[in-house]
Amino acid sequence: LVLFGESCLNEFQPDEAVCAFRKALEVDSRNTQAKIGLARSLHQSGKTSEAIVRMEVLVEENPNLAEGWIQLARFVVAE
Repeated sequence: LVLFGESCLNEFQPDEAVCAFRKALEVDSRNTQAKIGLARSLHQSGKTSEAIVRMEVLVEENPNLAEGWIQLARFVVAE
């Protein structure tokens, strides 16, 4: 599901990506790649504020997650 979500993001289909990442999180709610992918999908679909909130929660839970901080910075700059 995560790979499918990433593929959807690469094809600029954020709505399908959101569905895929949400399903992946239903299977494993602690999957950091799915959480990052969901935030990226939300950002791509124009919901940057929600993406920022999700990334803030993720980096708070995992302060050493470099990819999370990078994505958070990108979202903040975009907003």
